[in-house]
Amino acid sequence: EAKKHGYIVAMAPAQSYLDASAHEASYKLNNNPSVPDWHQDFPYHGRNAYAYLLAEYGTENFDLVTLQLYEGWSRANYEITKKGVAPSEYVRSLVRSMDEGWKVTFPDLGEKKVSVPASKLIIGLANGWAKDSEGKFLFIQPSDLATGTAATRSDLQHRGYGFWNIGDEGTGEVHLARGLNAFMNTRQQPQ
Repeated sequence: EAKKHGYIVAMAPAQSYLDASAHEASYKLNNNPSVPDWHQDFPYHGRNAYAYLLAEYGTENFDLVTLQLYEGWSRANYEITKKGVAPSEYVRSLVRSMDEGWKVTFPDLGEKKVSVPASKLIIGLANGWAKDSEGKFLFIQPSDLATGTAATRSDLQHRGYGFWNIGDEGTGEVHLARGLNAFMNTRQQPQ
């Protein structure tokens, strides 16, 4: 209905709420991480709960999807910090998986394929505040994304990056806007 009136419709799920690596859906939001050996004492994950919105109402009804990789003990955190996957490679693979789509089994809808086109996908990052979280929240330096983004842009370009939050820009000497712009070139650098 909002789109019919000219509004932009966006969603910003935590990664476990829209997880292209998981095929199970639950409408409860008190799940442990879906990775068996990863912080099972943290019962605050979703299980593709936002995938329901895509399956039921269609991806075409959403203009932007900002996937929060900084969710507490996220899958991205596990893959990057525990398994050692390079952040640029992880993002490239994630963008491709979400664009191609994945099957999710819903309690009431059965199995449905959902996807987020790369052109609508914004990768949500944490800025300097996450550096002091004792590993709970994933922090990625912009320079660690430059290689993967350049490669992604040549074959499958995602919409870009977003971060939480502008009020913490500069915390811990982390300037995500400046760091991301250094390789994305969305704004001209001052002369």
